[in-house]
Amino acid sequence: MRGISATVRQWRMMGKVEEDERLLLDIAKANPDVLRSPDPEVFIIGADHAGHIMELHVRLAGDARQRLQAVSALNHTLLTGLASRGQALAPNP
Repeated sequence: MRGISATVRQWRMMGKVEEDERLLLDIAKANPDVLRSPDPEVFIIGADHAGHIMELHVRLAGDARQRLQAVSALNHTLLTGLASRGQALAPNP
């Protein structure tokens, strides 16, 4: 099975940095399309008055279509996870 490297996306978040980083890593590790090697990584690529901007970097199994499905699932799980904590993505400044 081949892998596709992917920056899943950038999210502007408002929670505690450590909690947001853990949420993203937990989501990536729970997704069956995310390969276990190399490990998923989260980077803080910016911060301002509206929150911090994080990127999730993963290697995905499959082809381009499977990548889109995996990214959609990761986004869905992130939004659900934030909602369960009573949070949402930070608004754009």
